[in-house]
Amino acid sequence: MAQPAPVSVITPVFNGARHIQACLDNVLQQQVPGLEHIVVDGGSTDGTLDRVRAFARQHAHVQLRVNPGQRQSEAMNEGTQVARGDLIAILNADDFFEPGALRSALAHAATLRAPGLIVGDCALRDETLRIVKMFRPIRRLSVRALLCGYMHPINPSSYLYHRALHEAVGGYRTDLDYTMDVDFIYRALNAAAEVRRVDEHWGNMVEHAASKTVQDRAAGRMESRLADLQREYLRTYPPWQRALIVAVRAGARIRRRWRRLAQRP
Repeated sequence: MAQPAPVSVITPVFNGARHIQACLDNVLQQQVPGLEHIVVDGGSTDGTLDRVRAFARQHAHVQLRVNPGQRQSEAMNEGTQVARGDLIAILNADDFFEPGALRSALAHAATLRAPGLIVGDCALRDETLRIVKMFRPIRRLSVRALLCGYMHPINPSSYLYHRALHEAVGGYRTDLDYTMDVDFIYRALNAAAEVRRVDEHWGNMVEHAASKTVQDRAAGRMESRLADLQREYLRTYPPWQRALIVAVRAGARIRRRWRRLAQRP
């Protein structure tokens, strides 16, 4: 019988030959004994599968699952279902962990009440890997705070959670192709026995011309998708609380606008 892993890293990928080798190397370089890396491929035709198979022949911690036509949420759910780790990390093929991030996260998570979520900081990087912005979610994370406009955990490379939390919330919604991670965070915050924020840089989100986020933003759909998701969760609050949340969010937008204006030369 296979031994439990301290953490299972799930990488959903489709035609990611440009990034998958760096992703495989990045997870290996975390130097976490017993770690497993599950790559779930949606039927790549660009050489991604050859790269993963070659790497897996040399490194027993890598497992490849191929399901042509499978969507990203489905891939993350499948990877978690077969994972041996008590803790789950999601790493997109074009993102990466900071050196030593997983070991530090695991050390902090050792005392995390289950099912729990533990969150670090995430750097947004451009195609040259230059840091554009550092995202530091607020210390007291809650759905209400996020709906009020406070920073949510922006990318799964910067957080871990117990596999039991994934099971408690029913996994990632397969009807969402772009905001499934934000929706997962909302549901996880409501279901977690503990949510812990750690002031350390763990994850890196890379924006490049072919990334889903960049393409969705360029098409003018990203903000509307997030707004639709927020409205869905706002409807779970009584009218007076909805009004208060909307007012706080509007005030936060005004403050951000004033700060930008004040910074102009």
